[in-house]
Amino acid sequence: MSSEQWPAEQVRAHMEAVVPKLAHWKK
Repeated sequence: MSSEQWPAEQVRAHMEAVVPKLAHWKK
């Protein structure tokens, strides 16, 4: 993860991409 702060839109797009994968792997 980069230490620089991301724009809110980029953070949101990243979370929408990553969170479903994390939820899948936790199952």
